[in-house]
Amino acid sequence: MKKTIVGIAILVAVVVSYVAVGPFITLRQIKSALQSQDTERLSENIDFPTLRQNLKEQLSAFIVKETASDMRDNPFGGLALALAPTLVEGMIDSFVTPSGLASLMQGNAPQGYANRGVEPPRMEPANEAGQPLKANVPGASPLSTEPARGKREPFEKASYTFDSISKFSVWLDWYEGGQVQLVLTRNGLNWRLTNIVLPDLFKRERIESNERSAIGSLRTVNVAEVTYYTEYNRGYSQSLAFLGPPSGVDSTTTTPSGYWGAPGTERAAWLIDWQLAAGSKDGYRFKYDPGEPDDRNGQIRAYTLHADPIQPGETGNCHYLTDQTGIIRVDARKEASASSPPIAWR
Repeated sequence: MKKTIVGIAILVAVVVSYVAVGPFITLRQIKSALQSQDTERLSENIDFPTLRQNLKEQLSAFIVKETASDMRDNPFGGLALALAPTLVEGMIDSFVTPSGLASLMQGNAPQGYANRGVEPPRMEPANEAGQPLKANVPGASPLSTEPARGKREPFEKASYTFDSISKFSVWLDWYEGGQVQLVLTRNGLNWRLTNIVLPDLFKRERIESNERSAIGSLRTVNVAEVTYYTEYNRGYSQSLAFLGPPSGVDSTTTTPSGYWGAPGTERAAWLIDWQLAAGSKDGYRFKYDPGEPDDRNGQIRAYTLHADPIQPGETGNCHYLTDQTGIIRVDARKEASASSPPIAWR
């Protein structure tokens, strides 16, 4: 009887031990199969149909979220949503390949995903002669889309958690921030990769778009201030609201005369849109400070305008400053100042 109990206890201990080391065995086999490009061995350790379905649901949710605001403000937003399934399939095809999976397991994006679309123009800090400074911006990160840390082995510096007796997670730092979660599930004694939980894939594009918009808004205000200065003989405006439409009017769709460019006044000059006049647009908050009025005629001869991300790291990374000189300055870490380097288009 005792021998039977001991035998059962040993058997249970062996099974528990195998279940405990099973995920690591599977990961080792996946890594080996990726290195040898052995698709048959990969299929033994990766549940491809389930993985594709899980990725499809994630990517579809990402795209719907990104296009939701476009559908409100852009007549082509609905077209983008209609094309979403095709885009999702293309992205899945770049993820679920031996090379794509190897990149993911290194914490990088697959090559087809990282190079998707056309690289937008970047705004780089420059000196007064217009020469890019790049690394001289306080806190600036490399502008290349390639990971700064270089090539890594699959699962290098990964962390592991048993989420339950049948679920095991591998956590990898994502090259754009956040983490990638690889999920293995158990069926009997066998473990297979069934899901890859991705971070916000469109975060980089959203931040870059918001930063380009912020710089464009600063340039718009600078031009508007010159126009205001010329038109009203009051110097520069007392506030951003003075450059916009009358209070409560959406200048992107209507004006008193039914079109953009209606006659303005010194308190509602119709020179910038209502969002910018209200001080918040495309993930950035704009803070305008007029200079002290001239003692002789009360005209404002100077101004400063800050543009800072509403949620640093989420809606934007860089902080900007401009003034009556028209120069736009940038700081990647904190509020920009007069000593921050100016930007230039590349």
